[in-house]
Amino acid sequence: MSKSVLHIIIIWSLGHKKETDIIEDISSSFQVLSVIHMHWNPASFSENLRRFYAHSLQDKSTQEVTDIIQNKIKHCGDGPFTAIIFEDEHPVFETRKTSGGMNTVNTNVFDKKALYRKWLGGGHKIHASDTHYETNKDLVLLYGCTAANFKAYAKTITAEKQYTKNIVGMPQYDSIEQLFFVLNNTIDYVVLRNFEGLPHHYFVNDHGDIDLLVANKNFIVNLTGAKPVYPNESHRVYHEIAIDNGKVPFDFRYVGDGYYDTKWQLNILNKRSLHTNAFYIPNATDHFYSLVYHAFIQKRKVSPDYRTRLNALAAEVGIAFQNENDTEIHEQLDAFMSKHGYAYTLPEDITVYFNKKFVEQVQSNTHEDSDRKLLTSSISRTSSQSFLAEVYETSDGILKVANDPIGTNEVQFLTQLAKEVYVPRIKNVTAKVGTTEVLLEKIAGIPFSSLVKEPAFWNKKTLLNFVAQLLDIVRMLLEHGIMHRDIRPANILVLHTKNGFSPRLIDFGWAALQTDKQPLTPMGLGHTYTYPGAGFSDAYSMGMCIAFLGRNLRFLAPVSEQLLAITPEMYEDTTQVQQHLEKIQRYLVEDISISKQDKRALLVKKYQLQSRFKKLFGEKLVKRLKKIKK
Repeated sequence: MSKSVLHIIIIWSLGHKKETDIIEDISSSFQVLSVIHMHWNPASFSENLRRFYAHSLQDKSTQEVTDIIQNKIKHCGDGPFTAIIFEDEHPVFETRKTSGGMNTVNTNVFDKKALYRKWLGGGHKIHASDTHYETNKDLVLLYGCTAANFKAYAKTITAEKQYTKNIVGMPQYDSIEQLFFVLNNTIDYVVLRNFEGLPHHYFVNDHGDIDLLVANKNFIVNLTGAKPVYPNESHRVYHEIAIDNGKVPFDFRYVGDGYYDTKWQLNILNKRSLHTNAFYIPNATDHFYSLVYHAFIQKRKVSPDYRTRLNALAAEVGIAFQNENDTEIHEQLDAFMSKHGYAYTLPEDITVYFNKKFVEQVQSNTHEDSDRKLLTSSISRTSSQSFLAEVYETSDGILKVANDPIGTNEVQFLTQLAKEVYVPRIKNVTAKVGTTEVLLEKIAGIPFSSLVKEPAFWNKKTLLNFVAQLLDIVRMLLEHGIMHRDIRPANILVLHTKNGFSPRLIDFGWAALQTDKQPLTPMGLGHTYTYPGAGFSDAYSMGMCIAFLGRNLRFLAPVSEQLLAITPEMYEDTTQVQQHLEKIQRYLVEDISISKQDKRALLVKKYQLQSRFKKLFGEKLVKRLKKIKK
């Protein structure tokens, strides 16, 4: 039985007509701890909302954030609202599609939120925390109290309370301690260096600003109300936060900004340590080598005090360090970088010095990465960790460099499928510390989505042969007990063959065994192609791909419909999945019939593409197109 969990539901002011019904329904299903009537001044309502929803605005521009908040106020109101904090003694956690992608949520609360929104005619006049993280974040921002301490806090207030305070830190934080309390419960961050005097003393004149590494710059800016010191220079990371009637300067370094290698930035955040003064710092090894990197790569000249600090820190963490010999220091730093698969990266912030001479010397000595061309770079996140995957084109093949378990999953499942035709071959594997480099064969194919532009694809025989191969992929995964979990057009490459076209399934970084009941799952896995309810179904995802490919072709509808009917529960007894696949196969071989309308659609598609890409706008072609459209 799951432990009881805390949740919060907010009824915004324009949803008050159903407030009594909602509170009664919550009380009948859960243990209500507090019903708090809240009021924010309309003049500061938008800023409160921006900070409250900062976690969901991470990928939005400043203008987009402004528009979203204005529309939210127009839809939900800026008057008094009600917060109900309650305990669910029997939570049920499942994967559901949310506004942030596929997430694991308490479905008891998730379904109540949907119900109450329906009562109010749709929209988002109800806010509910679906996860422990969101509950804790909401309570910290609203009341300055963690979820773990809220029961004790609830006993100090009456059952019905008028609460008129702003979000914690709005318009300013009482102290740096209060700022770190909020950050500790909302965002991934570390204080990179010069934290010895924090939080009581921060000696701005001696050490400059406070350097933070954060997972996402937009998140911390919206969360804290930080103001850019140079608003017209987008590359600058220098901000100020209002604290105790003053402005404290911060530099916000963020994942992917090139200040350090992205893999290193993620590892610094994932392996961080809690300082005795209650803020997060890098672990001892990352702290030491990030200081070495900062001193020798990002400074024109290493000052004597930095050498002294490095010497003391090396002794403290048990690292042999030759302080007086710069050549040996460079070699030691490079050995650390190479061991972990980290690269020397050029910062986006052009005010940061970059020791190009040293980096070029390192690269000329090692001859590494000279032919790597970055194709894609993506960051996946769970509620507590972030993972990076980079894909390069090299002269030897396609190189995937990824944090584990992405890299180790790729090796495990492609090795298991090594004798199958529909997946790439592994050419080499290099294990680093926490990272795996997988060299794959180079597949000279086109993206799945590009098939719509291929004239030769649009005939009955070619199309049906291709669909049959897509079914073979589903069957292949089923027979090997693998759930890919991320089948979508972006992960299917298509080869030109003598017989037409042949698909190849790539990217097994988040694949799992079908018997694994709780595999590590990042947010948004599968995108819009994943099963809409709890769990994953590769068959369903392939059905979505075929529906994408065959839209407006009615003879393919039975194929996609049968695949879309295969639920995650059916994978527990694969007999049902096999029966569906066999039924589809019989349809393709025996029962399929193409109407005149579909034949016309295929021909029109084929000749329109020919005219577009071959520029065949001759008289005969125009006449034929007109004839077909009749």
